[in-house]
Amino acid sequence: MSPTTSGISFKFRLVENGTAQGLWAQKAIANEREIILGKDTSLLYEEITGTTIRDRRLAIGKDNNAFYIDTARMAE
Repeated sequence: MSPTTSGISFKFRLVENGTAQGLWAQKAIANEREIILGKDTSLLYEEITGTTIRDRRLAIGKDNNAFYIDTARMAE
């Protein structure tokens, strides 16, 4: 999946059971219509049902699922 327009690039690690997954951060981009996490996860802003930050981690709710992102590894 690749963005169709320019946006803000950052790195992230998904969190499962309170632990950031993987050794290396993945690339992501936020543009005017969606957040693209890695190569295969796209979150349209209109589908996001809630967000919160706790202990340097961003939680994004979509439907009945939540995506937890380790923000300590985010880069400009």
